[in-house]
Parts: sequence; C-alpha cells; structure tokens
Amino acid sequence: MNIVEVLKTVITELKSNVASLATISNYHAATHKGLAYKAQVANVALGAGASLYFEIITPNTDMVAHLKAIQAYSDAGKLTIEMIEAPTITDGTTPIVLLNRNRNSINTSDLTMYSDPSGISGGTELENLPFVATGPQSTAFVQFDDEWMAKRNAVTLIKITNDDSSAANVWSKLFWYEELE
Repeated sequence: MNIVEVLKTVITELKSNVASLATISNYHAATHKGLAYKAQVANVALGAGASLYFEIITPNTDMVAHLKAIQAYSDAGKLTIEMIEAPTITDGTTPIVLLNRNRNSINTSDLTMYSDPSGISGGTELENLPFVATGPQSTAFVQFDDEWMAKRNAVTLIKITNDDSSAANVWSKLFWYEELE
C-alpha cells in the first residue's frame, strides 16, 4: 500500500470514529472519575429572616474546587441565596456530609464544610439571588456549565435566607467537582 492509500484509510477510519465520539461536560466526566460531590442541608426550619449556611473551607493544596450549582427548596414565599468569598467568620462545629456522586468510587472530597458558622461579616459577595417560591420550588444560582473556582486556602460561604414574614422549611444541595491544577 502506498502512502496515499494509507492516508485515505486513516482518514476514512477517523471520520467513522469521530462521528461516534460522545461529548460530555467536565462535571459529567468528573462524576465518572469519582471527583464530583454533593452536600445537603435538609429540612431546616428557618424563622423569618433566619439563614442556613454551607461554610466551605478549601485546603492549601493544588486541588481546585469547581462550585457548580446550588438548589434550594422551600415552602415559604421568599428566599435569597448568597455566595460570599473570604468573610470574617468563626468556623462552625457541625460538619456537613460530603457525598461522592460516583457511588463506586472510594475518593473523598478535599473540602471541609460546616452548617453552623457564626460571627459572619464582610467578604466579597460573588452571587446574590432572591427568588419567590410558590410552594416547593427549586432554583440554581449557577447554570449547569457555569462555575466558580473556589479560592485556595480560603472560606466560601453559601447563605440561604428566609426573606418571608413567616417560618419556612428549607432544603438545599450544593454540587461541585475537584481537580488538581
């Protein structure tokens, strides 16, 4: 076989293989690799004006946490979701369970999360999303292929506040993946 025939064969094979290549998002690929995680704070009774928190502590390593989306469900009328980077804070003491989304993986997240920080002030507000619920409803403050890469060796706070005039039950989930940079 001469070089032209070899190249034609290779090109034909490439064309047939390229047509069958699947494209998946980084988050989807991270799930397959066992590097995608979920944390949940469930069924929290919040009085009017009260908040629930995800205190996210990133380590001082080459690992980067890609914060993907947060979902909040409420039986109240109004909630606000905020994301605050590097606030002044007293660390919480109640850990949040971090689950690997690939249930066959033995990997664990490098993040630490607490649900009850205190003395919160300052920081840089990255997101602020008020929304109105009419019964149980969800929202995501980050779209599926949009993400925040959390600062290393820092705290990022997710704050969900009941802006309604009456008490509410709130459920919330945070999704992220990790990779070395």
